[in-house]
Amino acid sequence: MGKQPITSASAPQPSGAYSQAIAAGGFVFLSGQGPFTPDGEVPEGGFGAQARQVFANLAAVAEAAGVPWPTPFGWGSTWTTWRISPR
Repeated sequence: MGKQPITSASAPQPSGAYSQAIAAGGFVFLSGQGPFTPDGEVPEGGFGAQARQVFANLAAVAEAAGVPWPTPFGWGSTWTTWRISPR
């Protein structure tokens, strides 16, 4: 089973040595996202604006992997995984 790193310029770059997401075996595994804009800034507007930014980041990475957002997802142990369905 090969692994393919996924990146999106529409989400902030990871602060460590990891990918924004990994596609493997028909699944896409998204890394956690913080409340940062693609240029690394925290949006103004408090918790609500930051929460919206987190979901915008997740959507950008999911879409870069070819997964439409929003999409049904499954839970695997303590991690969220998306199953890519054939079209």
